[in-house]
Amino acid sequence: MDPKKFWDRMAGRYDRQALGRYGKSYEETVAIAGKYLKPMDTLLDYACGTGITSIPIAAAVRRVVAIDLSDKMIRIAREKAKCSGIENITFKTTTIEDPDLINDAFDVITAFNILHGLKEVETVLLRIRTLLKEGGFLLSVTDCLGEKKSLAGILYTFLSKIAIIPHVNLFKRNDLTEIITAAGFSVIEEKQLYPSPPNYFIAAVKIADK
Repeated sequence: MDPKKFWDRMAGRYDRQALGRYGKSYEETVAIAGKYLKPMDTLLDYACGTGITSIPIAAAVRRVVAIDLSDKMIRIAREKAKCSGIENITFKTTTIEDPDLINDAFDVITAFNILHGLKEVETVLLRIRTLLKEGGFLLSVTDCLGEKKSLAGILYTFLSKIAIIPHVNLFKRNDLTEIITAAGFSVIEEKQLYPSPPNYFIAAVKIADK
């Protein structure tokens, strides 16, 4: 399944479904992320979706660049920001590989509920590292469907194989932290936000090249 087509199709009902079940998790995500944000920061929200986290986080930083591959998601996010009077967010339909994204330009990059859906996670994490300033933070939230055997994990794997949904990684929490560490980060905080499927917040800092 082409991810863009899938998320374009989901855009209109995404907020209702996500906030209906995971509303408290999103609120906690924004609250925890706030510990790592400063008023003069420039933040990149990777896979921003409908702006569920971009919009509330924007008040804590100087500027947000919010990207998503779904133009329908971006359209909804722009309208929500406009209605909320938020003016320090730039929304763009693009991917993390966009050459217009400048290396060492961001103080914080958020990757909320996206890493488990990427085929090339290691490549994306290395790209995120190049975009961050030295000492910058990667803040992620990720479903770890491999943490324990579950019906959800079995179902998502099956649906992915028959191309009903995009690729899904069955991460265990330790596997995820190892992948992030291997990409040149030091993990400084972990917290489970939702029990089933296990959903983990991870804060990591970019470490200097040796």
